[in-house]
Amino acid sequence: MSYFYGEKLSKNFDNLKVFEDLGFEIEKGELITLLGPSGCGKSTLLRCIAGLTEVDSGCLYIGNQEITNLSPKDRNIGMVFQSYALFPNMTVAENIAFALKITKKTKAEINRKIKDILALIELEEKENHYPRQLSGGQQQRVALARALVTEPKVLLLDEPLSALDAKIRKNLRYQIRKIQKELNITTIFVTHDQEEALILSDRIFLMNNGQFSQIGTPEEIYTSPKNEFAARFMGNYNVFNKDELEKIIKSAFNMHGNIFAIRPEAICMSKDEILASKREGILFEGKIVDIIILGNVIRYHITCDNHTVITDVLNNGKLIDFKEGNMTELLIPWDEIKSLA
Repeated sequence: MSYFYGEKLSKNFDNLKVFEDLGFEIEKGELITLLGPSGCGKSTLLRCIAGLTEVDSGCLYIGNQEITNLSPKDRNIGMVFQSYALFPNMTVAENIAFALKITKKTKAEINRKIKDILALIELEEKENHYPRQLSGGQQQRVALARALVTEPKVLLLDEPLSALDAKIRKNLRYQIRKIQKELNITTIFVTHDQEEALILSDRIFLMNNGQFSQIGTPEEIYTSPKNEFAARFMGNYNVFNKDELEKIIKSAFNMHGNIFAIRPEAICMSKDEILASKREGILFEGKIVDIIILGNVIRYHITCDNHTVITDVLNNGKLIDFKEGNMTELLIPWDEIKSLA
């Protein structure tokens, strides 16, 4: 039996069905990400797990204990919100201590725990600072410390990095994962950011329209999408039906299925790359209509019979001859074509 699990969970708001008969299983110490577009139900599910919103039906368990009808304070679950939710008139230490005072710890115990948790989040020198004196990343680390200081069985993180700038967000991702591993705490992280989910997760629960579209490791979700939604949401997959593919390659396509997905980075571009790959596949030609620099990757948009094929190529300075308007050869290896339906 898994450490933390839900069975047949359903939630409606008036006539709006958020999710129905939803189930999940999470192992102890695992970090899973609820990933999906806005409005798919992930934050509502998190609030139901925390007890901030009641489920209409279904059961939640931590270990052998059912927590479905327990109040939020009795579930032994810590939660971090996007907005930090720190008390502006309290210092860092006082914000962290607030959760402990509710548990009626002694002053000595509270002081010890504050020092330990400040060391864990690497903010010992900010103990007597107020939230307004901290950066956004530091405030979110204090919010994380406050959620962890009571030693919860499960940690919930509701888009905690979305309000931060890119550099701080990347640093805080690393710190959250490091702390989570060090404490071996079961964690659910909510995000709509695919990169964030791929970097942080042991497993990803990909959510769409109130259901789990696919569950798997980051590698499984990215390289082996099970359906069209997963392919389109997890990356800039090229998704075509059989008729479209036949028009692109200008020949019959006999692979089983009706909908197919191809990763942009799996497509070989240029004669040299095609020869070097020594792979069998579909060889065809297209016209470069757009070039986008994405740091270490160059993204080419190539038209073939009025359809656009996206190709990602490592930005190593060797493709200087590829210009907008040029024709180019492309190779799609057979084993890179994923049949979705």
